[in-house]
Amino acid sequence: FRRATRVARRRLRSAPKTGKAYWLTMPKVHELSATVSSKGQVVIPGDVRKRLGLVQGSVLRFVLDADGVRLLPAAGDVRRLKGRLPAPPKPVSVAEMNRAIADRRAGIAGRG
Repeated sequence: FRRATRVARRRLRSAPKTGKAYWLTMPKVHELSATVSSKGQVVIPGDVRKRLGLVQGSVLRFVLDADGVRLLPAAGDVRRLKGRLPAPPKPVSVAEMNRAIADRRAGIAGRG
């Protein structure tokens, strides 16, 4: 959370339309703090929860790098992916999907 610079730069994964990575320059760094409880729990400030779109049950990623720690939501909204892939040539049944998942898991387990 803490950074001494006046301008924070955050690399985003990809632009919505082009798919190219870009930098978002933010005008001001907001420094917030939280206290760790005896159980290792931390209350995430409301502004941070809003910005990350966190709700009860959200999963977070803690990314450790040379600059410190970044707190990120574990995954985005899957509905944003709608329309990115073409429709399959023929409909796939749930049984076929389950069989494909089981085959894939068996292949991964066989490598380990």
